Amino acid sequence: MDFIAERLDASRRRGDLWSRGWWAANTAGMAVGVVSVAVASDRPERAAGIVTAALGAGGLVYQELLPMRVRHGADPIRALPDDSHAERLARLARAQELLAYDARRATVPVNWKAHLANLVISGAAAGIVAASGDRDELALLQGLTALAGGELQLVTEPHRPRSDIEDYVARFGGPEPRARRGRLRLAPAGLGLALRVEF
Repeated sequence: MDFIAERLDASRRRGDLWSRGWWAANTAGMAVGVVSVAVASDRPERAAGIVTAALGAGGLVYQELLPMRVRHGADPIRALPDDSHAERLARLARAQELLAYDARRATVPVNWKAHLANLVISGAAAGIVAASGDRDELALLQGLTALAGGELQLVTEPHRPRSDIEDYVARFGGPEPRARRGRLRLAPAGLGLALRVEF
């Protein structure tokens, strides 16, 4: 428990800074996009504003779908009871799960699929602006800005948790702890259905 708590706390500050910083940046992007739409003088500028707002919203959705739980350090573990042997075992299992989740979450920036998705989204952003009128320079700027912003968001994510699992197994032995995998499911919501993302 001490080893896991130390590792979880080690990345807390960077995880919190990343979460807060990108929440602010993406929210600002949405606001800039909305203002740009309001003051746009032609269709390409209006399209660029809409795309900018949509990209900011997409960044926020990304943060919600893949939460940076390392920002909480070991606090979720410290909140669990540990009076009995069974409670201590349950606490350890939850700690291992968090350690595994943080390590798996930290692999996203080095996954080529994430960078490919960013490239596709950036290309689509440029294409939307280009299709709205004869403003190729604005479309190019939109695409490059989206690409740079997406890559910056990816490469600044905390990377230290990637090695925590290997260090844990090397020190204590046993199989590598596993995190609960995220899943999508449809759930009743009022008179309809809601798509829920669970991690």
